[in-house]
Amino acid sequence: MQKAIEIIKHFESLHDGDLKTIGLQPKLCPADVWTVGWGRAVIDPATGKFLTGAGSKKRVLELYPALTIEQADAMLAEDYNRFELAVKELLKRTPLDYQLGAMTSLAYNIGLNNFRKSSVLRYFNGGNMATAAECFKLWVKANGKVLKGLQRRRQAELHLFLHNEVKFS
Repeated sequence: MQKAIEIIKHFESLHDGDLKTIGLQPKLCPADVWTVGWGRAVIDPATGKFLTGAGSKKRVLELYPALTIEQADAMLAEDYNRFELAVKELLKRTPLDYQLGAMTSLAYNIGLNNFRKSSVLRYFNGGNMATAAECFKLWVKANGKVLKGLQRRRQAELHLFLHNEVKFS
């Protein structure tokens, strides 16, 4: 869904971890996870685990020395499709397209394991759309701290979930 991708791109933004090197390099996000492109969390294929902390920088750069904008867009399209399919598998009711998009954006940001345990999913599956929407607001912390950027993102996702429109505050 294009509206959900618009939200992801707005809040993840393309970043360049090293302005002295050509291309887009990974950066460490506020949750201390290395990301690349439009917020793809970097997983080490050797361990299957997220790469975190400054000590992982060398390994991250081995995996993703630099990306072009086209590569970042292709990775986001691939990731979005994978997350959307995974979210659909967790749903016990049929969502409207924009509800699916909002939940996919949330899952992309918090991870599928967290989404699987979320009250957003639980209330949606129980048919309580109003409470499911309000539960987006619970996912605003990284490392125990409330982040304004996450608050704004959750408001945008909530607005999409309820109104089928993108609105940034």
